[in-house]
Amino acid sequence: MDRENINNSIKKSLKDEFCVWSEVGKTSAEKEISEEYILPDYLPDIRKILLVRVNNSTTETYKDEGKADLVGKVDFQVIYLADTGEIKCISREHDYELSAYADGIYEESYLDVRTGIKNKSARAVSPRKLLIKAKLVANVTVYNKLCVYPRVIGTTGIEDEFTLERSTNTTECVNYIKFSENDIRVSEDIVLQGNRTIKDLVCSDVILSSGECEYSDGKVNLKGNAKVWLLLDMSGEGEEGVYEVVERNVPFNHTAEVILPNGDWEICAKFKKMAFECGVANDTYGEPRVVEVDFSLKADVLAMTNESSVFTDDVYSTEYSYVNKYKEVETQKLLKNSNVNFSTYGSNPVLLTEGEQLENILFSAAEADVTSIEQKDGRVVFLGDCVVRTVLKTSDGGYKTEESVFPFKFEMPVNADGEMTYATNCFVIDHKLDLDSNKLNLNAEIGMNVSVFENVRESTVESISIDKSMPIEKPTEKVMTLYYPEENETLWNVAKKYGI
Repeated sequence: MDRENINNSIKKSLKDEFCVWSEVGKTSAEKEISEEYILPDYLPDIRKILLVRVNNSTTETYKDEGKADLVGKVDFQVIYLADTGEIKCISREHDYELSAYADGIYEESYLDVRTGIKNKSARAVSPRKLLIKAKLVANVTVYNKLCVYPRVIGTTGIEDEFTLERSTNTTECVNYIKFSENDIRVSEDIVLQGNRTIKDLVCSDVILSSGECEYSDGKVNLKGNAKVWLLLDMSGEGEEGVYEVVERNVPFNHTAEVILPNGDWEICAKFKKMAFECGVANDTYGEPRVVEVDFSLKADVLAMTNESSVFTDDVYSTEYSYVNKYKEVETQKLLKNSNVNFSTYGSNPVLLTEGEQLENILFSAAEADVTSIEQKDGRVVFLGDCVVRTVLKTSDGGYKTEESVFPFKFEMPVNADGEMTYATNCFVIDHKLDLDSNKLNLNAEIGMNVSVFENVRESTVESISIDKSMPIEKPTEKVMTLYYPEENETLWNVAKKYGI
């Protein structure tokens, strides 16, 4: 989307004075991904699968009446031990389309779409055939603009409008604006230290996460981190099975010129990998010790701010009998939007078979997810799991794959009068493992993008029905009334009681 169209769409997205974003429903969809893959001639036979890495990338959402179509790719990487004794990697991309259905979805709806991958696995059906499986899960929350301005029923002309008295109040509630930034390019040369040179780049991957994003003076500054993961064969002449894993965090930022309306805007961004290239190059001495990384990404940007919305909480007629109809309106107020990071530690024993002994950690992959959220004493408590999949080398020259779960807990101070809802994205910034006898000790830095909302409920007048056949009786002469108000009674209550 070009800059002019982005700014035009922003102007159209603003809610009106009597409108709020209101959740109208949730929906979900699942899709089983299953693919058989025949190894090409240049790859050796599979002896044992060591590690499966799966990432969901480039998801696009298309809205139609009653339906959200999700289009994207799932990237599979299967690292295996070959019958030659080498470690090899199979990379596959699987395109998917997934539809989620809900009555409240329209072109102008705001959709909060969160996708995840479960039950990922790879199995060698034969030494030359691989069966890859995963379940794609999408959860969609649907928000529509709800506009409530009292309809007047039973009037015959504009003069009847002047017989009405209206009481209004304002409530702070969140407004959303969405847009995208395409073709953000990142390059990095990773230079290896030491005497060894790279024999082969076995496997490479990049995981994207967002950092602090800000809006100021017509510009959105997007910050993120790319975690580059490399599996390198460092075997020298006459050697076999010398492998090294290199992980490098590559920070990046991008500035976009976008004119948002007045307000204190909080910015969230989700980065999606569009293209990724990785190759070995020579250093200044002419030896292969450099890995050149180039990739492009897309940023889906969500801007949020609280704005005043008007609610009509009461209406009465000074001339005729009337009946009001009320509507309960539910919306949200943004309390906090933060990017946080924290450390977690843990230790898990490795289950060994009789006589089995561990030599060292070959490589590992870590993921983090929030499993539950609790509201307690002015704090929000996030509970989750850091799941680490580790490939260990055994003393007999074999390999063992282990999955360990390390629980974590993070507390954030948030004060709110009512119930709260949350939007979270959790990821591993960095992790370190060491092997102590038969125990895996983890030291991980967890990152989390979190938005906290307070649920807001208002009762507003949807319509007032006037019965012109029943005028209010009023004295024909001027009257002074001495009135003693009760506790907490307002001037509005007294005026309404006397129809004046």
